[in-house]
Amino acid sequence: MNATKATNEMTETNRTTEPRAATDTPRKRIEVVAAIIRHEGRILAAQRGYGEFKDGWEFPGGKTEPGETPERALVREIEEELAVRVKPEVLLTTVEYDYPTFHLTMHCFLSTIEAGEIEMKEHEALRWLAPDELDRVEWLPADVEVVEKLKAHLALDAGATENL
Repeated sequence: MNATKATNEMTETNRTTEPRAATDTPRKRIEVVAAIIRHEGRILAAQRGYGEFKDGWEFPGGKTEPGETPERALVREIEEELAVRVKPEVLLTTVEYDYPTFHLTMHCFLSTIEAGEIEMKEHEALRWLAPDELDRVEWLPADVEVVEKLKAHLALDAGATENL
């Protein structure tokens, strides 16, 4: 079984929340944003350089601050992580994912770079991937669903372009 298939099966398993006993402590909830940055037909993937999920691949982004809109959080986080200003264009999906120690809500925006040159400040590596290369990196479990939605979106875009 390939890693992507295994991760997809994990995603489906983890999306449903098992009933908890009354004595279980509530799972910590984290709300984040992620930028699916498109440039010249490619998508930016970032390899985490720290923490529990070090070396896994993700779409760059981070936590929202209290009172901050997801779009504003995205712009701020990408400025902090990559030193560029992005424009969130479309909310592609919001992922709800249960990791072992927390519940993640991740708002994922198709985005473009408005200003600046990318500097790698927090990640171990960055890769620009063509749509047919999206399965070439080991995505973090919550990002796998985003990749699948992105591939479907890109296929629809390609079909619409062919019909013009």
